[in-house]
Amino acid sequence: MTRQALGLGAALLVLASASLARAARPEPPSETPVPPSSYDDYVGPYDYGGAVLTVTRDGDHLMAQLTGQPALEIFPKGKDVFFWKVVEAEVTFVKDGNGKVVKAVHRQGGQTIDAPRFEWPAVVKVDPQRYDDYVGKYDYGQGRVMTIAREGNGLFAQLSGQPKFEIFPKGEAEFFWKAVRADVTFVRDAGRKVVKAVHRQGSASLDAPRVE
Repeated sequence: MTRQALGLGAALLVLASASLARAARPEPPSETPVPPSSYDDYVGPYDYGGAVLTVTRDGDHLMAQLTGQPALEIFPKGKDVFFWKVVEAEVTFVKDGNGKVVKAVHRQGGQTIDAPRFEWPAVVKVDPQRYDDYVGKYDYGQGRVMTIAREGNGLFAQLSGQPKFEIFPKGEAEFFWKAVRADVTFVRDAGRKVVKAVHRQGSASLDAPRVE
């Protein structure tokens, strides 16, 4: 992974600029009645590359939240097709031969994004006191630093110039983001001191020495 390639939480599309969107978008399409029970098929996270779209069901409403933006309701346009009312965008949920949703195809402003559906790792129980071992700064190159901080019983990571996000344990020294599909492992030396972080995102990895 080139050190310039990391994009933690860098949203690709603006879905939340409601005031601007209402002024600019044409009349939204008509809604097509769909049994809300079918919404369960679409619930889950979708990989947008530098961000994640999380789809949830709230009673009879289907909600979609892109990393760093509020949750917004999406409305049925047709079979497996939904649209936003606050911005001119739509998403089609694609199913495999067994009827399971495997990806979302997002269309907005002439762009099309194929976003595979995936499952988050299980969050394991780790004594938050252990988090203190990982607190510090890690060199991601090109003048960028990942700052790891403990806040109460949570561990947070912030890359230079980007928002702070909580990271979740999938092992004693392995953590993952829910804001983006990436994870990090903290590596110790022979004396059990944490000396670097190994960041994995997509098919690449990056060794980030601890500097503080």
